[in-house]
Amino acid sequence: MSQVANRREQAEYLGANGTKIFIHPGSGQFKARPAWIVSAEQVETTKVYARNVARVEPAWIEQAGAHLVKRQHYEPHWERRASRAAMYERVTLFGLLLSSGRSVPYEQIDPKAARELFIKHALVLMEYDSRAPFLRAQPEAAQGHRSTCSRRGAASICSATRASCTRSSTRECREGISTGAAFERWRREAEGKNPKILWLTEQDISPGEAELDAEQFPDHLSAGPLVIQLRYRFEPGHEDDGVSALIPLHVLNQLPEEAFEWLVPGLLDEKIEALVRSLPKNLRVHFVPVPDAVARALPLLERGVGSLYAQLADALLRTGGVPVPRDAFREDLLPPHLRMNFVLLDDADKVIARSRSLAALRGKHAGASQQHYAKQSQLTTGAQHLGVRRFAGEAGRASGSARADSVTRRWSTRATAWACACSRRRPKRASATNAAARGSSGS
Repeated sequence: MSQVANRREQAEYLGANGTKIFIHPGSGQFKARPAWIVSAEQVETTKVYARNVARVEPAWIEQAGAHLVKRQHYEPHWERRASRAAMYERVTLFGLLLSSGRSVPYEQIDPKAARELFIKHALVLMEYDSRAPFLRAQPEAAQGHRSTCSRRGAASICSATRASCTRSSTRECREGISTGAAFERWRREAEGKNPKILWLTEQDISPGEAELDAEQFPDHLSAGPLVIQLRYRFEPGHEDDGVSALIPLHVLNQLPEEAFEWLVPGLLDEKIEALVRSLPKNLRVHFVPVPDAVARALPLLERGVGSLYAQLADALLRTGGVPVPRDAFREDLLPPHLRMNFVLLDDADKVIARSRSLAALRGKHAGASQQHYAKQSQLTTGAQHLGVRRFAGEAGRASGSARADSVTRRWSTRATAWACACSRRRPKRASATNAAARGSSGS
């Protein structure tokens, strides 16, 4: 097995442990130069020449050297079409890469972790194709639970409900089941005894009061000087599944995107792991296993400050020694509940549009937002001028010019702060108004 080699450049081959090998000119394979070869002998003169060469396939080498090859497994993931959890496999022999990226069943490597992944994706997130009656009943139970939670005002409904569903599904699903085929065999047998054994009730999916953490799942988000209301929904497949930010039309162009990259604290760790998994393969291979790489990077993040992608790229560089471009993270590959859902509202709180991309929403509605913003500015400016004239008159009637100046300056400061809280442009208008007020006071 140590006589195999893989072609790298033109006539050069790479052999076991990094040896550079060339096919001997007298060999029948000298002109053919196959991708993989095995030789009967290797002779070193000015170069290392392989003699008595034959073409081989990597699969043959892997089968013949099964006791010598090294297998590395990485990136556990859910395969909906196969209805099972899987991992990618990399196979090497004496430093030669025989195969990479092959999908292998996760239950053959870690049955317990494969079962957890099956329950999460197939039974909780419903990423599972089946005619089972309980899958049609679960969204109805979730809908009833959402109505109850909307009356309670539970901010953490999305994540807490997922956790509660996971516990209920784990309790009912028999131990050892980690694939769709095994689940269907068990389900038909179990439903014969109890037809509703897998049906979730509102009590099953309701999180306890202790799980409703307002810090992890707040009802608002600060985006610069603005405060944006958040809404939560647990319904996999629905367009509003996850966290929604309710955006008034007139502030659409004023929102910084960085604030929404951090999502909410309760879902941030899961999002960061998904972002690392979204990296291109040539970068992702440096951060396996992904959970361990994420665990090393998390303490280096200053949460809620600046851009998540910039901080994460820097943290991965410091912990893994590999530079990661900020735009290498593919947010579009993330599950919907790990991407902020932007809901654009008019003055009557009616939905104008929704999107998982703030940039896309701006691209379609930036003009309407600017017009609406201008109208709001005119109303604010008119009210401000009216107040300046009224308070300037009071200042003129006050005894002594010093007292008049003090009254005018005090009101102008309040007016400027009030206008600044509404938008970023209004302080300039307020400054101009203050100048007019001072001129009026001096006269």
